[in-house]
Amino acid sequence: MLASNVDNFAIRGNYVCFMGERAVCKKGTIVVKDGNIAGILPYDHKTGLLEIDLKENEVIFPGLADLHSHHEYNMLPIWKRPKSVPKAWDNRHEWRKCDAYIDAIKKPMDNLNKNWNKTINEHGLTAGDLLLYFAEIQAVAGGTTVLQEPTKINVPDNEAANGSNDFYEEYEPVFRYNYFAEKTDLYGDCEQDGAYIKTPHMLLRGTQSPKELGIQASENAVINSVVDLFKPEVDHINVQPHIDTSDWKVKSIDVNNLKEYLSSITRGEKNYLGYIVHLAEGRAGVLKPDGLGCDGYSAKEVPLLIDTLKGFIDSGDISSSSVKALHINLIHACGADLSKNETIRFLADNGIGIIWSPVSNLLLYEDTPDFYDKLKGSGIVLGLGSDWSPSGSKHVWDECKFAYKYLKHRYPNDSYIGNNVLKMVTVNAAKLVGSEKIGNIKTGNFADLFVIKGNNKIDGNIDNALDAFYSSEDDGVQMVVIGGNLIYGDFSYFYKLRKNYALIPTKKRSVSLQSKAIYMPPSWNVELAKDLESLRASLGKTPISEFRSSEDEEYKAVISELERKFAGM
Repeated sequence: MLASNVDNFAIRGNYVCFMGERAVCKKGTIVVKDGNIAGILPYDHKTGLLEIDLKENEVIFPGLADLHSHHEYNMLPIWKRPKSVPKAWDNRHEWRKCDAYIDAIKKPMDNLNKNWNKTINEHGLTAGDLLLYFAEIQAVAGGTTVLQEPTKINVPDNEAANGSNDFYEEYEPVFRYNYFAEKTDLYGDCEQDGAYIKTPHMLLRGTQSPKELGIQASENAVINSVVDLFKPEVDHINVQPHIDTSDWKVKSIDVNNLKEYLSSITRGEKNYLGYIVHLAEGRAGVLKPDGLGCDGYSAKEVPLLIDTLKGFIDSGDISSSSVKALHINLIHACGADLSKNETIRFLADNGIGIIWSPVSNLLLYEDTPDFYDKLKGSGIVLGLGSDWSPSGSKHVWDECKFAYKYLKHRYPNDSYIGNNVLKMVTVNAAKLVGSEKIGNIKTGNFADLFVIKGNNKIDGNIDNALDAFYSSEDDGVQMVVIGGNLIYGDFSYFYKLRKNYALIPTKKRSVSLQSKAIYMPPSWNVELAKDLESLRASLGKTPISEFRSSEDEEYKAVISELERKFAGM
């Protein structure tokens, strides 16, 4: 995090925390000191600090962790499958070659690349840095406090960290300067050779840095995010779906890096503490669109990973405990055969987690894995991620709300769905990345708090609190605090805590939206409304979405249609 406006204060009201596997709602006074939760006192206890008293219909949740995000794309509007492709795709390698995708996403990103380092105000703010700031506002506006796949803040001549990432491989040359890093003197702390800066986000925590997650590790330790561990090895990918892809061969892309990470752990080193990898993304064979089962190619990648890891261990080069120590997490994993006990057992025994993104799966493939039911009691930890704005949720809170509706439709008699979906982005997420400082409201944890306003009194009742969580929109976000920093919320709280802020521009005539503010220190010399207009002008025809789902009508229409189709709404 670059933002630093930490103060000691107390916040009094309803709050949700986890006691074991169950969420509970209590009334109390949370004391925030030096960026941590210093204590939780009785509701009527006076602390002697600056105190914030919440209303009876407001409730505090732990900050949410989005473990699947390509946030550098998140200024782009949501993208629907074109009419030229009347049926859902088989796997992600088809739509990535589609002309409609190239026109809607690839070409706009190329235009952003050309304009990335273009200054848009007299102080040197660049278009690229404001776009990344935009994406982080979009995330925190939905209660996100931890974001996967962080921005690489580069200094001149900086080399990319190990790991495969299609965005950075393609656009790495644009990351030569960061306005916000300079304004917060991070460049002055760098080694002369341009060492990688371990504070990659401006407003929130990034999974790349174990230190930001409160994990005790060496200074050089990283958690890697990988887009392509495998790719299909075919001469031509037919972008028209509903074809048999079972004869596609698999080409290894990042396996050598994976082996090196595991070898490093086997040698007793602690440089690699996580491996979050996209894998087996395609039709899952659960909902069977048009009667089709699992995509043939996607079905190959999880078994290949398992065989690869077994091969490393059998060779004697890798200790069996190293796999678990790496904290491997599979994003998508749609092709995993969950009917095979040996698959479940291997994943569970080796601490391999899964990160589910149902909105993106259903928009692209009209199918999504049945993780919720099949992984119960397996020991495999399930997380949740928003993916990206072109084919996913605006932020991970929206992903939670969709997942809740989808699962309630599939399992109407399960009374724990609300509890379990919230777990995916809080305590489960903490387990997946190996952090004991995030994901819950308890003494000693980071002061990462997310305050929303519901329609009814909460009264310390968990059912009322969860109802607020799943029924409120993001115009009801009152505060987002990250490490004791007030980052986003109603401007009245910035005023009370005496913090510098900028109001978020909105086209809607909504008092709740017009009152929302973001942390903005004077040293950044950003006039948000004015500079955003300059940004839009500099990008020409490249579209930019709205910050929040509650003001994005196009996005809401797509999600509503998806709910009607798959959640029986």
